[in-house]
Amino acid sequence: MVDDLVLAVRRLGEGALAENIEDRFAEGRADPRALPMLADAGFLGLTLPPRYGGQGRDYVALGTVCEELARIDLAYQITITVHLALTAMPLLQWGTPAQLDAWLPPLARGERVATFGLTEPGAGSDVAALRMRAVPDGDGYRLSGEKTWISGANEANAFLLFATLDPSARHRGITAFLVPRETPGLTTTELTGKLGVRAGDTGSVVADNAWVPAANVLGRPGEGFAVALSALGNGLFTVGYGALGVATECLALTVRFLRRLESRGIPAGREQWVQAHLAGIVSGEARARLLLARAADLKNRGHPSQRATSLAKWVAAQAAYDAADATLTIHQAFSPGPHPTIERHLRNAKGAVIYGGTAEIHQTMQAAYALGDREDRPFRRPALTADDLAGLTSPADGAPG
Repeated sequence: MVDDLVLAVRRLGEGALAENIEDRFAEGRADPRALPMLADAGFLGLTLPPRYGGQGRDYVALGTVCEELARIDLAYQITITVHLALTAMPLLQWGTPAQLDAWLPPLARGERVATFGLTEPGAGSDVAALRMRAVPDGDGYRLSGEKTWISGANEANAFLLFATLDPSARHRGITAFLVPRETPGLTTTELTGKLGVRAGDTGSVVADNAWVPAANVLGRPGEGFAVALSALGNGLFTVGYGALGVATECLALTVRFLRRLESRGIPAGREQWVQAHLAGIVSGEARARLLLARAADLKNRGHPSQRATSLAKWVAAQAAYDAADATLTIHQAFSPGPHPTIERHLRNAKGAVIYGGTAEIHQTMQAAYALGDREDRPFRRPALTADDLAGLTSPADGAPG
């Protein structure tokens, strides 16, 4: 059951999280109170086992929280995505026992706030083209390079950064590193002027000869590509549910608006073009919800889910954008704007179409799956199941990373 989570998020949404959201979006500033509130609610450790201070909830719970947070604003869902889905959960999957004990409890409590650093100025969808270098130095590595478009870059105090030991090795040289903010040579900057997700922090992460101990390598040296792919599987799942939240909220806004017009003697909902737009929102939201539920079920059982998650994210992101666009069209026709809340959701939804793999990337992937040119393959470390998240089993089994 996830009713408790729905109520918990909605209480936050009725309070501080929604307070001045339109002003913060317009001004492009994050709310510094949001992270402590999400931590106090237990959401930063939602899917981490209780022995590490988490709630031990499953993928359905994770999706529910992301959907409900996105109904307030997509920036809040992205916080859960980068901290929990892209960083803490991959750490649970790939970490050594020592890494789990050292990193997961502060992540679950929100004492450490994490983000995920993969994208670079010259390496986005082509992950293997990344140029952040990792050069062996004593019992560690020197990292040099830049990550950009990193959500939470300036709020985080823990980073999962991906660097290459050898650029010519492409994906075989990529290695994952757990890097604390206090590492000398690590700095962040803020990106401003975004189209969407303006109420959330986004920035760049620069490593200038930053030394990281070998004990902070997540997985094995050269295994970072697999770590990144497994992390992105979790990230896409939460992005999809965030997009679903936008579509659901736009549906609610549209129905409420049409009923209000009806009470004033304006039967707008009976006009065919309005019904067509409304039905499109309903259809897109329903398709996204069903596909995401299928992905959640596969993940909970530990079955291959990359194909299902890619499809669900792609469909959900487009459904969110189409829903926001249709909602704005209907409102504008009967009540000329501006409509800041709907416009905010529309601009946020455009981001969901792009990040987490563009729509074109997912189209290419789905075609490759259909043609048999691509298939889901297991990682060396098995995907996390619902039992792993609940702490009933141990994904690491005490084995070295």
